[in-house]
Amino acid sequence: MRTLREENNYDMVVMSLHMQEVNGMEFQRQVVRELKIPVIVMSADDNQHLMLKTLED
Repeated sequence: MRTLREENNYDMVVMSLHMQEVNGMEFQRQVVRELKIPVIVMSADDNQHLMLKTLED
């Protein structure tokens, strides 16, 4: 997140929902709310409820 804030020249973020060091859902929300950058979330998880939650924001 720090790099995105400092550089702030990205058109979009493509990310995995499951990351080792950060909560993917929270990261996605922060990017959308704070930086107003579109996010594409990828996941091998077939949990539709979880994927729909990424669309709420």
